[in-house]
Amino acid sequence: MSASRCVINEFISKSIPLAVSLSLVLAPMSLAAPGQDSKGGVAQEHATTKPKAESKVAEQGAAPSANEKAPAAKAEAPATSEESAKTATAAEKANATQTAPPSATVASDENEAPKSGSVFESKEKLTGGENPELARDRAIQHWNLARVYMGQFDWDLAQTELDLALLSSPELQIAHRDQCLVSLMKLNLLRSVAEFMMTVGLGEPVPLSDEEANNLIENGMVQHYKKGLSYCRQQKWKEAAVELEWAANLAPEDCAIQRSLAFAYSNMGDFSRAEAHYKKTFELSPHDGASRADLAYFLAENGKMSEAENALEEAIKSQPKATAYHVDLGWMAEKRGDLDTASRELKVAVTLSPTHANLWQHLGRVLDQKGDKAEAKEAFRQALTLDPTLAPIQ
Repeated sequence: MSASRCVINEFISKSIPLAVSLSLVLAPMSLAAPGQDSKGGVAQEHATTKPKAESKVAEQGAAPSANEKAPAAKAEAPATSEESAKTATAAEKANATQTAPPSATVASDENEAPKSGSVFESKEKLTGGENPELARDRAIQHWNLARVYMGQFDWDLAQTELDLALLSSPELQIAHRDQCLVSLMKLNLLRSVAEFMMTVGLGEPVPLSDEEANNLIENGMVQHYKKGLSYCRQQKWKEAAVELEWAANLAPEDCAIQRSLAFAYSNMGDFSRAEAHYKKTFELSPHDGASRADLAYFLAENGKMSEAENALEEAIKSQPKATAYHVDLGWMAEKRGDLDTASRELKVAVTLSPTHANLWQHLGRVLDQKGDKAEAKEAFRQALTLDPTLAPIQ
């Protein structure tokens, strides 16, 4: 046994430096890079691509094809086509609010796991099924994205994207080459050696089982989703949309990412895409009041007050005990001079949240404008009882 260990240790100690040096020096000369066959062509090791575009991140323009170059230091979002994955959603919800009515949020709960009913992209569809050209295109997309994350020193996402590339095209040697380097950076020496051996043709890749492939796809979704939410918290909306689109590309039929995408696009000023993602959210989860309330807020910000009120009314139907929705609807009604609706909704709000002094004060102000002096006086009295520091209303 000890002799075997010595042989293994000696092999590893000699192979790792060789793996690094050979993969850096020889591989670019001997391997066909994505978008390049073994007879020639231009390698695009620093390019990033999207799946052929149907949905694109605002201001980034049309998606490059697999044979085009794209910006080197920036990930681009995927988009759907009939041959590639549908834009969809994933789970692990997180919360990132901005200054807005209480209903406006990115998502719900950071600790909430993906829904058990979520359907992740199938291994067959991700790999292109029996279409080798489509499979290679998918591998190219993930390899290009891995190169971006390698440039950002995000070794976890780089490794995941390289694994997804190899899931689509197990023979893609340049992905094995980069996986050798990434594994080395993650101090996974045995994997680095194994990837080096496949890079130089000394080993054969072992296909993943369906369960392993599904776990890989789910892990990729979660990583992209969390990175997208991290960008949301930093208010880097364009970067957030890119990451969320990649998460959505991997995991259809869950509304959490659709809502987060809608929020990100709204903050980018791309209201048409935001509305499209909200509508997709409603298709997936018809009773999602939070998404309807978010849509109402952004419609109001975009001057579509009538549509905003309709969206809030639908949100209230879904969640009639959500105080914030009644407050928002009352505020919108007050803004357009409908004091009857405003007072009605604010009365519901103070019934649901009777200890909020500001709500009582708001209700008093609306009632006073209506001419209901007695009710207004009582509302002001309740407000001052709860918070004596409130300024008296003249």
